[in-house]
Amino acid sequence: MKCKLASQHGPTYSTASSKIVPAKNPAENHKMCGCIMKCSEKFTGDQCKQILYAFYEMTEDSQNSYIFTCIKPFAPKVRMCNAQKHHSVSFEYKITVGSESKCVCKMAYVRLHQITKATVAHIAGQVSSRLSAPQLAARRKHVSRPCR
Repeated sequence: MKCKLASQHGPTYSTASSKIVPAKNPAENHKMCGCIMKCSEKFTGDQCKQILYAFYEMTEDSQNSYIFTCIKPFAPKVRMCNAQKHHSVSFEYKITVGSESKCVCKMAYVRLHQITKATVAHIAGQVSSRLSAPQLAARRKHVSRPCR
């Protein structure tokens, strides 16, 4: 399987520099996070596997769209008086399992889906800029070099 497809769908693959990238594995409940929301107790092992495998069956643009719909913006509840820069928006991360929607912290969201914080931050930036849908993925697509 080519690197691009393998990185999108989660199996083990080898990069161009011969580095082996391990397959994506479901998060273990006790290692999800240690926050006060107790995200580790909200999902069973089977639900974690179901979330991960369903996520990696999607295309890259579908994954971005899914992340976009899971992130809900809201106004910050508390602001520090002496802060140099105030946050204009905070985010809530919701995961739907079956018919039930569960709110989790950012770290649990990242670990459940085996994605990076930068991916979540990039999509959250699009949510906070009031876009109606996420922008199409442009990674590994050379607009300036269409023949490559």
